[in-house]
Amino acid sequence: MAQVSFAGNAGWLLVSPIVGGLATAVGLAAALGVLPVAALVIAALAGTTRRAGHGSAGERRGPEATRRRAGS
Repeated sequence: MAQVSFAGNAGWLLVSPIVGGLATAVGLAAALGVLPVAALVIAALAGTTRRAGHGSAGERRGPEATRRRAGS
């Protein structure tokens, strides 16, 4: 939970200067157009991530999976 909170705060602090810099370079409409594109990229990549040490994203969870790994 702390990592998600940290990422949210870092994003909140970084997005404004990045959009401002882009708006200066290419215009406000184009700079704001980057935000939905970035959101789509993040959504597309979300399924490819997994928690370290906890198997693949589609792996079954629960007591059955735990017993299977433990050799019971």
